[in-house]
Amino acid sequence: MSDLKDNKRISNILKIVLFLLVILVEIVVFIGVKTIFYNNGPAHYLVSTSGEESFSPIANGATYEYAFTSSEDKIRAFQFRLQAGPHGEATITSGEMHFQLIDVATNQVLRSSVVDCKNVTQETFFMVDMGQLIEDVNGKDFKIIISFTNIIDDEVYMLCEQQSDGSFRPVIKMNSAGSDSLQKAMWVIYTLIILATGYSLFKALFSKEFKLEQVYLVTAICLGLAMSLFMPLMTGPDETTHSRSAYYVSNVLLGVDNGDSGLLIMRADDARFRFADVDFHRNYYVEYYDSFFDKINDDTLMQSDKPMLTNPNYLYYPMGIGITVGRLLGFGPILTFMLGRWFSLAVFITAIYYAIKKLPFGKAVVFVWACLPITLQQAMSYNYDSPILAMSILVISITLSLMYDRKELSKKQRIRDIVMLALICILLAPCKSFALLPIALFPIILVVRFIYNRRTNIKECICQKKARKVATIVGSIALVLVVLVVGVYVLKLLLATADGPGRPLMWTDAYARPVGYYIAHPVELVKIFVNTVVQNGEALIWQTFGATLGWLNQPVPHIVIMMYVLLFAFAGMRKVSEEQEISIGSRVWMLFIFCGVCIVAMLGMLIGWTPSHYNVIEGVQGRYFLPGLVLLGVSLRTRNTSRSDESDRVIATLLPIVFIFVVTLVFGYKVE
Repeated sequence: MSDLKDNKRISNILKIVLFLLVILVEIVVFIGVKTIFYNNGPAHYLVSTSGEESFSPIANGATYEYAFTSSEDKIRAFQFRLQAGPHGEATITSGEMHFQLIDVATNQVLRSSVVDCKNVTQETFFMVDMGQLIEDVNGKDFKIIISFTNIIDDEVYMLCEQQSDGSFRPVIKMNSAGSDSLQKAMWVIYTLIILATGYSLFKALFSKEFKLEQVYLVTAICLGLAMSLFMPLMTGPDETTHSRSAYYVSNVLLGVDNGDSGLLIMRADDARFRFADVDFHRNYYVEYYDSFFDKINDDTLMQSDKPMLTNPNYLYYPMGIGITVGRLLGFGPILTFMLGRWFSLAVFITAIYYAIKKLPFGKAVVFVWACLPITLQQAMSYNYDSPILAMSILVISITLSLMYDRKELSKKQRIRDIVMLALICILLAPCKSFALLPIALFPIILVVRFIYNRRTNIKECICQKKARKVATIVGSIALVLVVLVVGVYVLKLLLATADGPGRPLMWTDAYARPVGYYIAHPVELVKIFVNTVVQNGEALIWQTFGATLGWLNQPVPHIVIMMYVLLFAFAGMRKVSEEQEISIGSRVWMLFIFCGVCIVAMLGMLIGWTPSHYNVIEGVQGRYFLPGLVLLGVSLRTRNTSRSDESDRVIATLLPIVFIFVVTLVFGYKVE
């Protein structure tokens, strides 16, 4: 007995040590990132870019001077832009740039540096590092002197601004240092991630009863909120356009009509606020968080220049309710739009919590899927992917529950599930121009299973009376004929458009090919699909698991995404105590639905986004395949491979740990 107590005590001590060690590592990572950001503040233009800037040739021996008064307390570095020739069409092969920073009051050279022009990256600004911070300089006068030596004539050009006298002076950026609003946001982001890790790790190590849906609830709230702060508003795909539809829903709730030509009526501050719609730029982070808690200044309703989308309005009600709450409370633009994001996230998390709880198996697959960086990004954004993903996972979860759950459900509970499933399928089917139809058709497997299990009774019922048997045969033939007639009619309509232009494309002066063209030329359809898979297949797979965030402009290192891929595959294995109940036919149906989601998504982009002269499908993104990805994971179950019953604890703990690497590595791209 004493030995058992000693072993238990040692085990508890080791668990506590492991717990503290993991949390300590995450805290150290945060401190390291915070220190880097403290020493590398955002860049400010010393020479304003008024639109008159251009690349000007640098002569050998040329010298430029620029005087300025520091508006910052600390100076970290200065940035310039060079390239070979006026258009950067070649490489720089010669020259050195000599840099000096002089204190005007003392005429002392504070810092000096020599830059080899051959090592300069032409595509962006390059940094002249001060080596050590220059501190306590707010309000002080400085002079920058830069000179060039050993320059080949007409080779090196510098980004300059034209002055009123016709002369040019270099465009200069200055990096400050110190704490700013981004660092305050980072405190919150990393605290949320550490809380998620701490909770999941504590439950994994010390909880006797480990319920995956409960751990998911806390983990998803923390990681979802962290992602919403990590990705500023409108940096998610198409948020700028989808947010308009959410604002329209808010107008409907508040009884506000649209303006002329369908343009949105908005609060003046909301209509005028400058949201960046593409990049995660460091300066935008600071500008964004500086205004985060601003109250509304001008809530006068005015007609904006923003039309809404034509998607089903019910997809935007969670976001619209959030915006409405922000407007009623008098919040400024950023916090008001953030509430829309958070309401969307809340609905998504609730749906996934219910789905995990409902599933008879495969809970860990949904857990990993819902915590992928790309899924979290879509879940907390204004993109209609958030409710679509939520509805998709509910369809899959309820269907699998009705098929395989061994718990005895009352007739009332079963009817409730069937009604809920039918309603969600009806709402899901028209989304994204019916691109989610394969998911909406997934429950057909329940009908097939019902008929198969009762095939003897059905056969006896039909054959009991001759009239009933004849009616069944006649009805079946009639149904087949109706389907054939309708199919032929639709086919003729589509073929009639084969030689005409397809849809005009907004992003280019070209047309897509019509559906009829590909029906008439099936070989061309196969070719363009094969070309897309061959040329873009690998990138699409990485994207599906979150290798590029935002508008496909924010890379996440593949080594981190590989961790998610491995966790997803591991989660798909059955646990030792579980039976492998999925038949080959059911597994084929799941894979068929997943492939259907992928094919229909690609077909939609082919018809609606790809110019007729392209040989690959344009605009396809990995996130389009997310609705069916869980079915791929569940179909991995076999009788011969299994994992420990306790392995859910490992999966749940690793997810927030991997996520901190995503945030840290992406933040690394923000340092200028």
